[in-house]
Amino acid sequence: QLFSILILATGNILVARFLGSSNFGLLSISQIPIQFSYIFIKNNIAQGVTQHLDVAHASQNRDKIGSTVLSGYFINLFLGIIFSSIIFLSSNNLKTSF
Repeated sequence: QLFSILILATGNILVARFLGSSNFGLLSISQIPIQFSYIFIKNNIAQGVTQHLDVAHASQNRDKIGSTVLSGYFINLFLGIIFSSIIFLSSNNLKTSF
């Protein structure tokens, strides 16, 4: 995880260098809705799937484990499509706001 943080930080530094301060600020502002939806989807779904997998693993129920993983995948996919659609449809309003 430390390696991925270092790569991400290096990438941000390079992008900031190439874009300049004002354009990098615009890029950062434009990523706020995207990061918000990512945090919402990743934290809530992953925590729920982890809890259900723990219960299924404790009860030795292999069918429940598979269905929980598939349910988590499809819920992630569905919410990703929903949030992407919301961001896409509101992009014109966001563009004029900033």
